[in-house]
Parts: sequence; structure tokens; C-alpha cells
Amino acid sequence: MYFAICDDNIADRKQSERLLKRQAERVLKESGEQIYIDSFGNKEAFMIRPQMYQALFIDMTLEETNGFVIAKTLLDIGITK
Repeated sequence: MYFAICDDNIADRKQSERLLKRQAERVLKESGEQIYIDSFGNKEAFMIRPQMYQALFIDMTLEETNGFVIAKTLLDIGITK
């Protein structure tokens, strides 16, 4: 499974990544399923290939590029995860 973290605050992004990686290690040990985690600090990097992710964590708070704008963009291009 592929998870994406899209957060413009580097401290929050790193903390989320750390917690998800810890959980991914637990899942791998218990079920053998691999979880890949990618993190992005801006919309442009994330929007290169957003359809590959099964779970999205979006916490963008900048005025021009907030989480609602990204979510609407994803819906407009047909991604409903």
C-alpha cells in the first residue's frame, strides 16, 4: 500500500511520517504487507502522481494552497480516495 503525507509544516510532516513508519513496521511484522510512505511539502510535488496512493493525509494551511483546494483538485480529476 502507498500512503502520502502532504503537509506544509515540516515538523508536523516529519512527525506524521515517523508515526506512520512505526505502524508500517508493525503491519509488516504481523501480516507481511508492505506499506510505503511518501511525504510532500507542497502541492506541486504531490500532484505529479496522486492516483498511486491508497491513503492521503493532507494538512496544507497556506492561504493559496490549502487542503480544501487540493481535495477539490483531486475530486475534479477523478480521485475519490
